[in-house]
Amino acid sequence: MKRTLQDLTIKDPFMFAAVMSDENQCKSLLSLVLEMEILHVTVVTEKTLAYHPEYHGVRLDVFAVEDGTRRRFNVELQVKDNKNLPRRSRYYHAQLDMDALVTGIDYNELPDTYVIFICDYDPMDSLFYRYTIANQCQENKEKIADGIHTIWSYVKI
Repeated sequence: MKRTLQDLTIKDPFMFAAVMSDENQCKSLLSLVLEMEILHVTVVTEKTLAYHPEYHGVRLDVFAVEDGTRRRFNVELQVKDNKNLPRRSRYYHAQLDMDALVTGIDYNELPDTYVIFICDYDPMDSLFYRYTIANQCQENKEKIADGIHTIWSYVKI
């Protein structure tokens, strides 16, 4: 069944990509979700990362790089709960890091990566609109400054 443009909502991949491809819209969303100032971003929608034909690649809904900083952003619209968000988030972070360092560059030069899932369901069933996921040492409860930032946002769309 063919749908008209008027029938599409933000939940449609085409519409989400169209809205997020506007750099100002993307910057505004990132600022809102991350509650921080975002400089100008360069945006690529529906970016495919596949490093070997035998391995699982990813298609990023929105990939943005902040100009003048070492921050990279991936925004995903998630309308179906596949019960895999923790490991999927981990995999997306790993894929974002694959081309971030050239030989001879220190690991401290890795850019900060932000993987943001905007979910149409509550990913942890706790009725929060935002879940901030971070690595932490279990013994002393210190947050690990690894540059990985994961946000699961619950927005009933």
